[in-house]
Amino acid sequence: KAEDAGITVLCPGMFSEAGKMFDGSACVKEGEDIYYIDTEGKRFTMGKYMDAYPFGESQGRYARVQKMDGSWCIIDRQENEFLTGFEYINELPYLTSIGSGIKDGKAVLFSIDCYNEYTEPTIINEYEEYADISECYTHFAFVTLKTGKKGVVCIPSGEVVVPADYVDIECGLYDDE
Repeated sequence: KAEDAGITVLCPGMFSEAGKMFDGSACVKEGEDIYYIDTEGKRFTMGKYMDAYPFGESQGRYARVQKMDGSWCIIDRQENEFLTGFEYINELPYLTSIGSGIKDGKAVLFSIDCYNEYTEPTIINEYEEYADISECYTHFAFVTLKTGKKGVVCIPSGEVVVPADYVDIECGLYDDE
């Protein structure tokens, strides 16, 4: 039994898929509906989404969702939409305040301040020349031209620090031992 293992069952048998409860919420799928529940198992979003990721990506303040029209945006817990019309939004930052995605065929960096409730997500920089951008790492993101050549942009300035002249770029940890 779940109770004997120290597990509390909130909604037995209701969902066809359920994400891990994190930061007071979880993504669930019931039939074709994807939505969010709180720690009591109660639905707190009413929108219909094709795909959704946990609020925990951004320390509980925002989540990225794919709307029924196929576009991506960021929502808060009241389902206010920010940065709408993206073709894709990469994983939201947990430790930094800079995110990335693709909008209108361009790579985009945006600010998503999880600590200031009065600051809404805003676009920092759009890159006409880049067709793709990686998720944001602590200080950089990889960008890719339509030709496939790769480069690096600095976060948070958005400045190109490695021109897109390379077939491949990788990062790794340096071990000095």
